[in-house]
Amino acid sequence: MPDALHDWITLRQDAVVRVAGLISLALVGYMALVFGRFLVYWAGSRHAFRHNRPAEPGDPAAFQWHLVVPCRDEEAVVTQTLDGLRASAPEAHLWVIDDDSEDATRELVLAAAARDPHVHLVRRRHPHARIGKGAALNAAYREISAWLPGDTDRSRVVIGVVDADGRLDPGTLARVGNDKALGRPDAGAVQIGVRMRNAGSPTPPSASPGRRPPPARTATAWRRPGSPR
Repeated sequence: MPDALHDWITLRQDAVVRVAGLISLALVGYMALVFGRFLVYWAGSRHAFRHNRPAEPGDPAAFQWHLVVPCRDEEAVVTQTLDGLRASAPEAHLWVIDDDSEDATRELVLAAAARDPHVHLVRRRHPHARIGKGAALNAAYREISAWLPGDTDRSRVVIGVVDADGRLDPGTLARVGNDKALGRPDAGAVQIGVRMRNAGSPTPPSASPGRRPPPARTATAWRRPGSPR
């Protein structure tokens, strides 16, 4: 070590020790802060978990359910989707939006509607069709609103959106209608979980070339008519 540097350190040894001590205290304080924040987060999460347990299932019969299914060229899956929704949500009306399909989607839905009065077809044609999913959903919303009798209690009407290749888990309506979801009078909309059942898998052999694979998703959003859009 050069003599000049050695002499400088020797002369300022006390100052160097004080600076090193301050740096050490700062590091210890920072570590304590980080650990303290972790403890607060852990305690808050534990409290929320203990005091915010899942609500008991609601009564689906307390609501009138309408499931909207936007479709465009979905002949490969629409019949299977309708059958699945009818099995998992027998209380619901199913509103299939045919967004100017060029395949047999419309005919398949009409055949299902002829067998089941809870199945409805919302027809959209050029130039008003194929202008976005939002426009299609708004068209279905208007048809449902016009279809409802004038004395309907719309606070008990629930509209859900399901993909054309989607399914509902059993008991979905009861969970959506529980006291912590749409069972609350101030709740205007509910988002449920979505999972991909065949994510990461190659296209199933049952899917024909050029056709979409079998259903892979669950339903998404639920809302009451008149709630903020």
